[in-house]
Amino acid sequence: MPKLYSVHGAEFNDMARQFEEKYKRRSGARSSFLFHGTQRACNGGSRGGSFRACHDSDCYTCQVLRHGFQIGTGGMFGAGIYSTPTSSKADSYARNYHLRSSLHAVLICEVVCDRPQYVRNAQPGRTRPDRGYNCVKALTTSQGGMVNFPETIVYRRDAIIPVGVVIYSREGWMPVG
Repeated sequence: MPKLYSVHGAEFNDMARQFEEKYKRRSGARSSFLFHGTQRACNGGSRGGSFRACHDSDCYTCQVLRHGFQIGTGGMFGAGIYSTPTSSKADSYARNYHLRSSLHAVLICEVVCDRPQYVRNAQPGRTRPDRGYNCVKALTTSQGGMVNFPETIVYRRDAIIPVGVVIYSREGWMPVG
């Protein structure tokens, strides 16, 4: 079982204000809180106290906290931003880069995903959901799909924001593969 070390809230900045204005107030869209695992190259949050995002360009965790997400170059469901309700799935993408630490980090994100397009098969060429949808949700194998754990993919940078960081240890636990 992983050991929780600390949980830190993200700074409420211009990116968060724009997200609130565009999706919450104006359109009334509903959002969900999901996890996202990525590369970490700093010890932010590892020493207790508050979390300060670093400026290292190799630290994608802090780059997302500072500047928001970038659209990925591709994946099983195309070039989008992937998140999941399953923390162990996010952990499988969380890695320390040039960093010797027993601690790892995953982001907690607020994601606008209230009009999902459910897909069963891989669609690596996809660049957006079909008209009328605001995200893609991959069906799990138990639902007739291809993934072991649920995934939500958005194709717009402004449809997802980081709201927190979870720092944890994998001590005595093996992540999903």
